[in-house]
Amino acid sequence: MNFRLLVLAGAALLGACTPASRAAVGQAVETVKAGEDSKARLALQAPCAMTVGAKNRVLSDDEKRHVEALCGGSTERPVTVEDLQRLLATPR
Repeated sequence: MNFRLLVLAGAALLGACTPASRAAVGQAVETVKAGEDSKARLALQAPCAMTVGAKNRVLSDDEKRHVEALCGGSTERPVTVEDLQRLLATPR
């Protein structure tokens, strides 16, 4: 019963929004989406920003191969789904 009342109250509040407040909410949602998209692009580029020395000191052989494949390095064979699954399953 309380949940139904909460849903009705929420619907009444949203229905009472002015066009300006709806536009502001829409703009806020778009701003958050743009921020998340930017974070995703940075996360994909981060491995490629790693120095060669750091890559050689820190990463396992599998991790090095994955970074090289992602960043355009030369590898003997392409990275497979099984490689990625094995890499993700490896405890750190």
